[in-house]
Amino acid sequence: MGGTATGVDWLSFYSLNVLGGFSYLFAVILSFSLGAMINFLLNKFITFKDQTPQIIAQIGVYSLICLVSLLCSVMLMYVLIEWVRLRPMPARIVTTGILLFFNFIVHKFITFNQQTYLRFPKVEIRP
Repeated sequence: MGGTATGVDWLSFYSLNVLGGFSYLFAVILSFSLGAMINFLLNKFITFKDQTPQIIAQIGVYSLICLVSLLCSVMLMYVLIEWVRLRPMPARIVTTGILLFFNFIVHKFITFNQQTYLRFPKVEIRP
């Protein structure tokens, strides 16, 4: 499922930066955000089949972890493009690879672990 979110991230980044001419920093922030939204839904309902009823708390935890990951992505992109002199798309691919395992492990053991939410009040959202 992460492959789908990564594909959206990379395609969005390429479209914004290479085709659209937007700065790589703007492109990475927007593409990361799109990928993160898709990743949450796919991980919650398909990868981890998560049934945590505290979805508001879960979205908060997920968002906080994603914010940390986004900051790391932006810093790595800056270093790879400005110092190492990689082109933006290869830098995005390298950055994704570096953060992939961190993100998966943290989301598996924190975001989509029901034990994380035992102290949170149960607020259910019904369709």
